[in-house]
Amino acid sequence: AVRMGNIFTDLGGDLTLRVGELRPLPDASTVYGFLRVGARAVAYDATLQGGMFRREAQRTVDPKRLTGEAEAGLQWQGGRWAVRVSVLVRSNEIRGLSESDGRQDFMRVAISYSP
Repeated sequence: AVRMGNIFTDLGGDLTLRVGELRPLPDASTVYGFLRVGARAVAYDATLQGGMFRREAQRTVDPKRLTGEAEAGLQWQGGRWAVRVSVLVRSNEIRGLSESDGRQDFMRVAISYSP
């Protein structure tokens, strides 16, 4: 995927491996596990580099140009509802910061409803 804008300009890609029932029966619930890995080439990140048009008196950092992340989790889907629980590990995004200080590890919980 390509994003071009005043907040993010980057190129990224993901690969997902899914294990479980691929075509659930209508009105039946299903559970599956997944593993996703992704990579991103960063040209501009305003969350790290500050605004594009105001350069004076900014507190910014130099971003790493290549970053990656991995996510593993489970998803339950029943009817119109779905719940996804996963653990995500994102590599350091700041040049000059050690990997152990800059890496992000967190849990994600998403609940969705499709009318």
